[in-house]
Amino acid sequence: MVTRSGDINNLAIEMMRFQYEDLSSHMQINHYIEKMNIFYNELKRLSHENYDGSSLSQDYKKTVGLLNDIEWHAPIHYICHVEDEFVYSENIITEIINIAHEEILCGSLNKIFDYTGHCGEATCKIKRLCEKFGLEHQIIEINPLFDKKSYSPFEEMLGDSIRHYASLIKLNDKKYLVDITYRQFFMINQNNINRIGVPYLNSCNPGFFMLKNESYKK
Repeated sequence: MVTRSGDINNLAIEMMRFQYEDLSSHMQINHYIEKMNIFYNELKRLSHENYDGSSLSQDYKKTVGLLNDIEWHAPIHYICHVEDEFVYSENIITEIINIAHEEILCGSLNKIFDYTGHCGEATCKIKRLCEKFGLEHQIIEINPLFDKKSYSPFEEMLGDSIRHYASLIKLNDKKYLVDITYRQFFMINQNNINRIGVPYLNSCNPGFFMLKNESYKK
């Protein structure tokens, strides 16, 4: 099979133009989604032309890596309504969550905050607060990638930092799973249905699938 490198390189050039000339935090989210849908669909189409029977071309893999970078710098937008509300309660765990939440948001100029990559920081803050209030605390490590061979180019670059962390707090002989950065899995940049089926690109985040199940929305 002859690889049509010109087509994949032209797509990469178009992506770079979008990334450096158009992409900004002030972009209308509908324009971002429309443009990304074009990129996703083009990558699906070109994947067949860039497959030699055993692997995808390096040009194709580099273009997927570029797409990952564009997603990383996408406007902050959630696929469901979220708010940062700090309601203090007599429940000590609720208070710990509120304090840790405020500490993470402190200094942020964004009305809507991107929690991506802050899970480690959040669990450490919660651990410190639990120790202060005399509560048992355990950091839970979650690695959703079972086979490193399945890593996309962007995931290979991230390495072990792609792991997610949450907290397990014990109070009155009961254990509570606490994850104050879980909303990062509901960001538009990782939850467009057209991402599914793009070779070498990971699937949507859990948020997309959770919103498809009525019981999970509660």
